[in-house]
Amino acid sequence: MKHIYTKMLCGLAFGASCVLSASADKGVVVISTDGSQYEVTLADVNRIEIGSTALTLQSKSGSGETVSYSDIDRVLIGAEVSAVQNIIAPDEVAVWPTVTTDLLNVTGLTAGAPVTVVDIKGATVLRTVANEGVTTLSLSQLPAGLYIVTVNTQSVKIIKK
Repeated sequence: MKHIYTKMLCGLAFGASCVLSASADKGVVVISTDGSQYEVTLADVNRIEIGSTALTLQSKSGSGETVSYSDIDRVLIGAEVSAVQNIIAPDEVAVWPTVTTDLLNVTGLTAGAPVTVVDIKGATVLRTVANEGVTTLSLSQLPAGLYIVTVNTQSVKIIKK
């Protein structure tokens, strides 16, 4: 059922974005659950293929990317390309994936910065300090549910399956 909604939303969003003028500033971006991303400007989009198990984004130059629906965190259509690149810029905090069964990654923090995970009731369930580079947290001991990860002054909602 999730894949049907993903297909419908991608189709509707792409259709709506075609109404917008295709400029070099706007693009289609597929962000994977591992934090990697593939982007094509709207002017360079050849096709978006919504298959039964995966989404394919192909540019007019022939390059393309196929991503399984289970590996997609977000699809941004009509997004400012320069703004999308800043999602995981070196000076920015990034938390991914936002839906996980175990591992959670945090980047953009200075070593020693606190990272806190609280449950929906507000109880702190995990507390650690950041390493230099990527800090990986294991959520395997936590029950499935909604959690809030707080780093510096930012909070990100995540789902533990």
